[in-house]
Amino acid sequence: EVKGKRFLEFGSGPTVHTLFSARNAVEEITCCEFAECNRKQIEQWWNREEDAHDWSEALKFVAQLEQHSDHERIATEVREKLQEVLPCDARLQNPLYPNIREPYDVIMTSLTLEATCESIDQYNEAVVNMSKLIRQGGHLIMFGVLNESFYVVNGERFFCLRLKQEDVENALKLAGFEKIKTKVQGGPSSGVASDFEGVFFITCTKQ
Repeated sequence: EVKGKRFLEFGSGPTVHTLFSARNAVEEITCCEFAECNRKQIEQWWNREEDAHDWSEALKFVAQLEQHSDHERIATEVREKLQEVLPCDARLQNPLYPNIREPYDVIMTSLTLEATCESIDQYNEAVVNMSKLIRQGGHLIMFGVLNESFYVVNGERFFCLRLKQEDVENALKLAGFEKIKTKVQGGPSSGVASDFEGVFFITCTKQ
């Protein structure tokens, strides 16, 4: 149901795995990410550099889902469709500053805004800022965690804003999204790497 010409992954981290499936629904792909070190990881994979992370297992998994075995073709198609890797900051009215781009048809974001914002008010504002990057009638795909206060990466503990399902849906409505479809699944985490109580998947359309 979600298709378009121009696709933006907002807050990519150092990863490219979500692009493997997105390539089937879009013609052009852009990644944006706050941390320069993460942007460099994406660019290393994009440019086939020797020290780039090996995404072959994820590629094989997507190929299996698509019922074929040519995982290298998936990587090639993503590299061909990837246009640019931009800096971003959800706290800015133009999150892609200093760059200015035409609104995108589809935006995908995962585990980003709850790690960026320290309050519900900031979260609502960040969703509004991100919504400015989507054209009218365009689609947003969002994945995140519920009621998580921290997560651990390489032994370092990071803050996460506790969110309830209604917090996320209310923020989307305030930002002008409609046709909000939410799916919640999973149980509590182990409490070691994080303390989330569930994960949510949302698709919605900008009015």
